[in-house]
Amino acid sequence: MKFPSLRLRSFRLRVALQAALLTLLSLAIFTAMTWHILLQQRLQQIDGALSAEFAGELSRRLPRQVWPTIYQQMDGAFSGYTPANTDQQRVLLLALDQKREVAFRSATWPEHLQLEQLPPAAIIHVRQPSSRPAIPPPPPAAAAEQSLPTDRPPPYDEERNFVPHGQMPQQQLDRIPAPPFYKDLKVDIRTVEVDGVRWRIGGIEHPAWKVYAGVNLDLVREQLLISLSQLWVVVPPALLLMLLGAWVVSGRALRSVSHLSDNIATIDVADLTHRLSAADNDREFEAIVAVFNALLERLERSFHQAKRFSGDAAHELKTPMMILHAGLEQALQQAPDGSPLQSTLSKLLEETHRLHAIIGKLLLLAQADAGRLPLQRTPIDLYTMLEELEEDYSMAAPEREFDWQVPRPLVISGDPDLLRQVFHNLISNAIKYGKPEGWVRLVVHRQGDVWCLDLANASVGIAIEYRDHLFDRFYRIPPGVLTSERRQRGTPDMPHAQQIARQGGERRVDGLGLGLGLAREIARAHGGDLVLLHAEPGEACFRLTLPALPATEGTPNRQKTVPFHDKTVIGPHAETHLV
Repeated sequence: MKFPSLRLRSFRLRVALQAALLTLLSLAIFTAMTWHILLQQRLQQIDGALSAEFAGELSRRLPRQVWPTIYQQMDGAFSGYTPANTDQQRVLLLALDQKREVAFRSATWPEHLQLEQLPPAAIIHVRQPSSRPAIPPPPPAAAAEQSLPTDRPPPYDEERNFVPHGQMPQQQLDRIPAPPFYKDLKVDIRTVEVDGVRWRIGGIEHPAWKVYAGVNLDLVREQLLISLSQLWVVVPPALLLMLLGAWVVSGRALRSVSHLSDNIATIDVADLTHRLSAADNDREFEAIVAVFNALLERLERSFHQAKRFSGDAAHELKTPMMILHAGLEQALQQAPDGSPLQSTLSKLLEETHRLHAIIGKLLLLAQADAGRLPLQRTPIDLYTMLEELEEDYSMAAPEREFDWQVPRPLVISGDPDLLRQVFHNLISNAIKYGKPEGWVRLVVHRQGDVWCLDLANASVGIAIEYRDHLFDRFYRIPPGVLTSERRQRGTPDMPHAQQIARQGGERRVDGLGLGLGLAREIARAHGGDLVLLHAEPGEACFRLTLPALPATEGTPNRQKTVPFHDKTVIGPHAETHLV
């Protein structure tokens, strides 16, 4: 199954969208790299903060009852790395006493987190460096305090760092700096995942305590995502700005294309000697200009050869044809009346008339192609010309119904002979290709400064695939073609030959397919045109347009109409069809 292409037809829109997509991709890559860098930095900060905790209070001999306070302090210390409004706990804390029994465990400690899953604790050997002076013995007054119960921590003294009565003052729970020999402590901090939550955990071990502490890494990542999401607020405006900028820039870039297309538009078929200049266009279009100029050169050469061939052939045939025509006329006069020779010579003479007409049309077409169609312009009253044509064709085709709706006077400036040939071609085609015993109608009306002459006839219709070729030279429509409407139903029209055969004869459609093309060239030489209005089953209509003379403005119109004997022939198309 082939899907339809979704390619956009607008080049500017494609450039703008591609620029916006490129910007979005760049922002996505930038965000991913920023996320990776910030996450690594944040992990280093978390590890540094945990190491500071381990080298600080967690490495001291602390009484059992201070661990909840230590936990609260750590929770507050790491609050800056996690979202403010969260129901999850930020830190974990586990303290094992000298017997390695649980002395304190935070309420958020995962149930499935076993000690075997934790990284190895860094062991601290409490031994002072040799360069450190020995701590002086306690004064005699403190000797009595040494007999305190062994389940209490050492006494506290501000000068000697001893805890009296096993209690540490609250003000001493604030950040106590680590001893100098703990500053280089290396703690193995790892990421441990438990129950779908990732924790950054490390631990230390010394004779008094074995402590594990960790930070909720998912909350840290969540806070980092919140910070990055604030940057994406500016993405829609940035994309819109990039889209507009790309639209403007692509429009400025397309000015060169517009300039090139304007230069190409100046080339007319009447003058193919014009060439594009590469100096007037950007360097990126030099290849296109060169290819187009080469194409013009080949086209000009072929066009001139075709014009010379048709013109020269018609001109060379004109003289022999005149000699042949004169010889046949002389032989026909000398032939016995009613003899087979006289019949044969009559047919040959008729064919020479056809050849003479074809040669004349070829000469006119060659002159029209060269832009040198001879026009003997003079004011013409088309009313008189059309009236004469109606009378002639009414006698030549009495089976037809003719309806002429022509205003009087109908004065234009043109060549009478050429315009008469146009009307002859149109009316003869209407008779040849129309329905037998049909009708022919001519309606003339004015639209602004143009006279519109609509010539219609009863027709079986012309299939759509034939309509675009009606004005091609040497193109003829078969007399019994199928109309597109009936082809869709699968029912062919009855060919004219069959219709004539039923009446006991066979009809021949004369012509070589030059009439409509020549009629259009003559109309255009007069400043008008010839087009096909419609060719549906029932009626085919051609429109001839000719410039009106200013003197005819305001002239009252009187229509001369030959009434139809059978109105049903016209059917729903009795009125004039306008475009």
